[in-house]
Amino acid sequence: MHLLYHGDVWLPRDVALECVKCGQHFRAAYGFLAFKSHEKKQIKFCLAPKMHAFEEIIFLMEHQSKKASWVYNPIVESCSLDEDFVGHAAFITRHVSPRLMALRTFDRYLTQILLAWQL
Repeated sequence: MHLLYHGDVWLPRDVALECVKCGQHFRAAYGFLAFKSHEKKQIKFCLAPKMHAFEEIIFLMEHQSKKASWVYNPIVESCSLDEDFVGHAAFITRHVSPRLMALRTFDRYLTQILLAWQL
């Protein structure tokens, strides 16, 4: 993931191929560990990742790298949020009246931004 997050919109072929290799390794390792967990009747993989979407991204990057020297970075279209940001928003929303939750959430968030920028 760090290769994708630190990359630009277009990744050089060698970086893209490294991402593909890491993605394939993750897929194989995840499948093996999930199988072993199931075999031992242990519930360790309760969350099901979107493996089909992940596989499509790996396939697309591999396909593009065979035809061009630059590959489109799939992170450009991702919807990732900083966990710290999510935690702050969740904390703010738990401390307001349900009637005005959306308005108060934005008010408190903007206040937190102002305080952060003043430091």
